[in-house]
Amino acid sequence: NGLGKKYDGTITVDGNSRHTGAETLVIKNVSFEHSGSDLYFIDQNSTSEALRYPHNVTVEDCTFKGDGTNVICGVRYRQGFNNVVKNCTAEGLYLFIWTTGGNNITIDNVDVIGTYKEGGFSLGQCNEFTVKNSTIAASDPAGYGIRLSASMPSTAIIESCEISSFIPVVVREASEDQTLTFNGTNTMTASNTDNIWCAIGTNAYTTNGT
Repeated sequence: NGLGKKYDGTITVDGNSRHTGAETLVIKNVSFEHSGSDLYFIDQNSTSEALRYPHNVTVEDCTFKGDGTNVICGVRYRQGFNNVVKNCTAEGLYLFIWTTGGNNITIDNVDVIGTYKEGGFSLGQCNEFTVKNSTIAASDPAGYGIRLSASMPSTAIIESCEISSFIPVVVREASEDQTLTFNGTNTMTASNTDNIWCAIGTNAYTTNGT
């Protein structure tokens, strides 16, 4: 419990290669703030057998603030399981939540303001995502709200969200079935002509729509 105090640095989560572990970790009431260089505030981006699989981690009631210039990200997980981010706000980040691989990720009541390059959430090569009760405003001319990709059969739920960006939802690089379900009332405002893009290839969408 950070008691609302400012933290300018990285919390590294060691998954101990235990994706089925019962251990839990809660990070709460921290005011993350950084400028002047690239940084991940909460990070587990190692492919090391001994460190991977951050699991049962909850991030709640935190604020994240970047400088709108550098690659400053809020949460970066690789091969994460049963992780939650809730009741948080983010401003001036390159990207708020970036996951690669894993299962059962929940994002609830999160406000993302003015991401300057990528977007709100990049949820890649994982299964069972839920994003609900959240607001994303990506200010970059080519930014996205939620980006999904699937190298395995994958499901994602977007529920009661408000997204404003060049592409509110993009599905890319899906080599297997990607099931995307919208529940509740979702509002999408796209500076591009489409709310949802399905793309093939890493750079299958650009600012001119090709």
